[in-house]
Amino acid sequence: MMKEKRNYLRCKAELDVNYSISDLHYNGKLIDICQGGMFINSYETFAIGNDICLSIKIPNSSTSFRIHGYITRNEDKGFGVKFKEPMNALGFSEDHAIAFY
Repeated sequence: MMKEKRNYLRCKAELDVNYSISDLHYNGKLIDICQGGMFINSYETFAIGNDICLSIKIPNSSTSFRIHGYITRNEDKGFGVKFKEPMNALGFSEDHAIAFY
């Protein structure tokens, strides 16, 4: 049995996310998120370690977050991102997490 590597519980979500890598801009679907990272559904692949800047709007709210991270893995259906700072350091709270459900 594989040991879970994540430090935070993931929340399933289906939200639009805007992101940029190497000064190129993309749109995608965030499919899960936690305090430390997220997975984006995409047919694009990017080099592991590439910096990424993400913009996420909380549903039914005027709150949005700008998050910096880096690509950690590529899969058939998308890629994983690890945040440079946990989202709680950026003002993300449990109330925001509930909005993702």
